[in-house]
Amino acid sequence: MITTSSALAAPSVVPAGAALALSGDGDQPQRAVGDRWSDNVEVSTPTTRNASDLVLDAAAAGDFALAWSQDTDDDVVAVSGEIGSALSAPQVFEGDYDDPDVAIGGNGVAVLGWESAADRSTVYAASKAGDTDLFSSPESFVGDGHGASPATAENASVAVTDAGVGMLFYERDSYNPPSYSDIAEAVEGRILLDPASNTWNAGTDVHGAIKDPRSREVSVAADGSAFLGTNNFSVGPCWDVGVMLMRSDGTGSGGGDIAVGCNGGVYNGIYPSSARLPDSSVVMAYPHASDRGVYVVEFPAARAAGGDTNLESAEVRLDGPGETSGTRALVRTDAAGNAVVVWYDSNSTGEDNERSMLARFRPSGSSEWGAAEVISSGENYQGDFDFDVAPDGTGYLVYERTDTDSGNQEVVAVERPPGATASWTTPEVLSELQGTVASPQVAAADGGRAVAAWIGTGAEIVSYATIEPAPEPEDTTPPGLRLQAKKQSDVKRLTVRATCGEPCSLTLEASGKALLKGKGAPTRKLGWKAKPTTTSLRADRATSVALKVKGRKTKRQFAKALERKRGKVVLQVVGSATDAAGNETSTKQRITLRR
Repeated sequence: MITTSSALAAPSVVPAGAALALSGDGDQPQRAVGDRWSDNVEVSTPTTRNASDLVLDAAAAGDFALAWSQDTDDDVVAVSGEIGSALSAPQVFEGDYDDPDVAIGGNGVAVLGWESAADRSTVYAASKAGDTDLFSSPESFVGDGHGASPATAENASVAVTDAGVGMLFYERDSYNPPSYSDIAEAVEGRILLDPASNTWNAGTDVHGAIKDPRSREVSVAADGSAFLGTNNFSVGPCWDVGVMLMRSDGTGSGGGDIAVGCNGGVYNGIYPSSARLPDSSVVMAYPHASDRGVYVVEFPAARAAGGDTNLESAEVRLDGPGETSGTRALVRTDAAGNAVVVWYDSNSTGEDNERSMLARFRPSGSSEWGAAEVISSGENYQGDFDFDVAPDGTGYLVYERTDTDSGNQEVVAVERPPGATASWTTPEVLSELQGTVASPQVAAADGGRAVAAWIGTGAEIVSYATIEPAPEPEDTTPPGLRLQAKKQSDVKRLTVRATCGEPCSLTLEASGKALLKGKGAPTRKLGWKAKPTTTSLRADRATSVALKVKGRKTKRQFAKALERKRGKVVLQVVGSATDAAGNETSTKQRITLRR
């Protein structure tokens, strides 16, 4: 029986950026002034610890979701929220499960997928609509059987497009023919029809008879298509990199192999990484198993779904032969079409770039990759890392290392500002005194935001940290206001020219005295007021504002004062302006009107 529950043990809601004190560790060290990432926060609870298989994804809008396997009970745990806001309590899917994958996209829609732990007979998918932080009850999917073999389903991978269309991919009906390793009768793709009810379409085979596919990375393009690059095994022994594509309407197909290597093991066991360019074409990066070189290849999306994808001759090597030993490579692109490949060099014999994190950058529209960038070198790396690029081109990298002075394992983060000539920042430690660490993950959002997560203290806890742009300094400067009241003979109104240095709301008031003098007549003193007037002003744009004399009797007296040769009217105009930040200012002007 499949059930879901929310962990009730404290803390049920973990505020982003709050300080974390682990049991037995005492108070955590204070982060240095100038550190860009928040304090780390434990997102797991006592009943959801003992974690593995951590996965994380974020949408451009700042929504993110993370999931992991809870190994004690073989449960799957998921948490979602928004960068900078409080997170929901961990949600537990109880059963014999492992190997989760999670994706979140437009409109806050998210999909969580996983498989049965024991017999790989079933995959499961739960969805989340954008107006909630909780995933639905899961839907299960099985194969339809292949000959006499049992129906199987395994290796769930998920994606969500920018439009909020959820996708699920899984291997269906693996079997063991003579002279082959396991073969999946097909990789099946399904489209999420309703995230609130977790309703899926009937599915389609996006690749048939694919041999032992190995990949968990799905890249989504602006046109709504999702691409998978897989490493496959076939008779020979041969290994190849296969490709397949599915569109948001559920159509698509496998396009064949882009490269094949037999006997030499060139592609044996590699995991290709892929990203999409603005025109929806595909850029892939992967290491060769034989020479440990890091290679990249690019091809149109149509070739991923329509065959004729043998592009082995188009491979471009990014590292120097014999200089490095790439064990993994990740490629990411930004909204402008720039591409960055990051890889870990595990070379332990050479002197140049020995045991380093390396990268190369390719500007949008160019076929040339820039010079190798040494992110860090000579550190005691643990080998696991993750990399993502924000829409604006900022790159975020997290990786594991052992501190040479203290001997502590750490998860550290570095950033790459946008542009071809950018320099990577100094590593910043995210996991403070958390013992053995594993599975560093990072996901970038728009607006200078990112989230990182990892497993610490020997699989006991799941922690996360966020990065957000520094808050804008509080605007406390009052707006600059200028008034110019003109002398005039209009007995009913006064016109004032008002100018504000920024957009603001203006209120004008006026009051004064009138003196009536004449031969043979006593001098008379009269008081008067104008009706208050409120208006909006654009920045630095003079605007004429009319003030009307208040009251019928006052208007007559005002007219008499102006009509008499010795009459005069003394005015005091008061203007009060308020800007968008709520800052206020006021000014006065005195003017004497004569006829």
